[in-house]
Amino acid sequence: MRLALEPIALGYAVPLMTKVHFAQAEMMLSKLNWRFHQTLYAPCGRHMLMEMIEKLNRCASRAEIIALSIKERIKHSVIKYEKLLQACRDGDASKAKKSLSITWKRRASMP
Repeated sequence: MRLALEPIALGYAVPLMTKVHFAQAEMMLSKLNWRFHQTLYAPCGRHMLMEMIEKLNRCASRAEIIALSIKERIKHSVIKYEKLLQACRDGDASKAKKSLSITWKRRASMP
């Protein structure tokens, strides 16, 4: 469900993002956690959508913690998140959603 909902939130958020949002996301980038995604999606202003995504994130957080304990996966995640953040900075919602989709598909295929 996150794969379906997060691009929707991102699509609404990208046109509304400011330098403050980018700076906040940049600070969260190294942590590779929900706060990074939350920072990107928050400008969408869709509170119910954000609540659903956050609940789904809490359900999946243990699996993600285990997955991110693998060093190679951390390296790939940082690179993917940097590309996602750059697409947002460029104001390209389509590219940002595509980057997010690639991130989720690769995450699902990794051990």
